[in-house]
Amino acid sequence: MANIELLIIAGGGGGAAGASTPRAGGAGGAGEFFYDASKALGVGSFSVTVGAEGSGGTAARGNDGNDSVFDTTTAFGGGSGGYSDSAQNGNAGGSGGGGSERVSGSGGASTASAGIGNAGASGSSGGGFGGGGGGSASAGSGITGGSGTSNSISGGAITYTVGGQGGGAGSGTGTTAAGAGSGGGGANRDGGATNGANGKTGIVIVRYLTTDYGTVTGGNITTDGNDTIHTFTSNGTLEVSAITTTSTTTTTSTSTSTTTTSTSTTTTVSTSSSTSTTITSTSSTTSTSTTTSIATADVPAIFIEDDSVEVEIMDN
Repeated sequence: MANIELLIIAGGGGGAAGASTPRAGGAGGAGEFFYDASKALGVGSFSVTVGAEGSGGTAARGNDGNDSVFDTTTAFGGGSGGYSDSAQNGNAGGSGGGGSERVSGSGGASTASAGIGNAGASGSSGGGFGGGGGGSASAGSGITGGSGTSNSISGGAITYTVGGQGGGAGSGTGTTAAGAGSGGGGANRDGGATNGANGKTGIVIVRYLTTDYGTVTGGNITTDGNDTIHTFTSNGTLEVSAITTTSTTTTTSTSTSTTTTSTSTTTTVSTSSSTSTTITSTSSTTSTSTTTSIATADVPAIFIEDDSVEVEIMDN
């Protein structure tokens, strides 16, 4: 079994419409962001569901984003923004939607489980804006949507799952970020019953070292260096028909050499009847000046000095 990189982005929630009173709509929350840098994947068929975006509300709250799924792993769609005519809170989702302006509707909570998401912000009747949607990296804050998360699985850094901007003054809608899974902006308060903005569709991306797998199909297939990338922007199946197994054996040999030095010293004493005998040794490699006196009955004293042996017989 080899490993893949896996990115799952759910659909972003839609922003709410503005009210004719006038009141601004809350923004949609981002879809849940899930990333696994090393997921074990063997041979088989793996179903892929790409969550569609939630549409913006028409005289109503937005619609929630839809879940994205790879095999058994699910990322939840973003929550929709709250509608002011009904004094609505933002819906819960992967990241929660923003609350309506009217009576300062509360932001929706995050339901992210496998991945990450954050809560939407409350709207503000005193401030005149709808709450920003939650993003994968941070919660909505006031009218501002939460931050998204950058990832380079596709070969270049892209920021996904940004929370939508709540509706504020003027006409039109709050900002909707470009990255997949981002939440839709809420409608501004001065445009009458302006529709909220749609969220962004999710995406599923699989990446792996090309030499780790045999034939793999599904999605839009590209390469980046030594890797193969499968990008799903609609539902499909990743078919893995074979895995390449590489076996590497490393052998380490250690040789130890021991050197033994042996020194042998032989001393020979020769005694004769002559008055003086000198014996010279040439096998000694160490010169030591030592005098040793040995007394016997016939040989009163033997003097050994330096490298020669001198025997002197003395009468008593």
